[in-house]
Formats: sequence, C-alpha cells, structure tokens
Amino acid sequence: MPSHEKDFLTPKQLARRWQVSVEYLYRAVLGQPGGVPAMKLGDGSRARWRIALHVIEDWERKHSPPHYE
Repeated sequence: MPSHEKDFLTPKQLARRWQVSVEYLYRAVLGQPGGVPAMKLGDGSRARWRIALHVIEDWERKHSPPHYE
C-alpha cells in the first residue's frame, strides 16, 4: 500500500480503532458538530467517507480523558 493511503482511514477502519460500530460513527461522530471532520466523496447512499489520520489523532488528544500517574 502506498504511504499516502495510510494518511486516511475509512469509517470501518476508524470504527475498529475506536471499538464502536460504523453506524455509531455515521450517526454521532462523522461530520457532526463537535465530531470528527471527514471528507465525503460523492453524493447519495454510495458516497464514500475518508478521515485524515492527523485529524483523528488531534481529535483523540482533545477528547481523551486526562492521564493520571
């Protein structure tokens, strides 16, 4: 896989990473206010979504609970 393909995740890959359902991502996270910004490629029910890895990592840092030592 070319390196640039690793710079984006599909909703299925993000769901696996976060251990949630793909349906939850579409309903509550992707492109929603306060959610993860995502690119929608195309229109209609066959549209494809891609989420930039750096955007996911930034969102995770901002929304993760603090780490206590």
